[in-house]
Amino acid sequence: MAVSVTSQIESLGKVVVAAINGYALGGGLEIAESCTLRIAVHHAKMGHPEVRIGAVAGFGGTTRLPRLLAVKLTWDAIHRGSNLTVEESALLGVDYFGLVASTEDFREGTKAFLDKTPPRFTGR
Repeated sequence: MAVSVTSQIESLGKVVVAAINGYALGGGLEIAESCTLRIAVHHAKMGHPEVRIGAVAGFGGTTRLPRLLAVKLTWDAIHRGSNLTVEESALLGVDYFGLVASTEDFREGTKAFLDKTPPRFTGR
């Protein structure tokens, strides 16, 4: 049922914002990960502590969390870039692309795209 809920949030077709003020752990973080945007106070605590008891993030966190590396950087490049010259903004995008391109997930995503298969991201 939890996967169904997070999938519905993710595919709602509207911007859904998770406001995190305190703890977002385990399933709570997975719900936030399914939202379009996550806004957290500076002192917010987020994580997947279920691994400490031998459990796995079961609401889709194993799929969504690794993908937020590229989304966060794209979002940052868009917003920081709007305050830069076109050349500086393009260079920022190049820097972020280089950072992401050095990850195993980038290689996996590229291979899956070319093979027309779903990627299996690991967060590396």
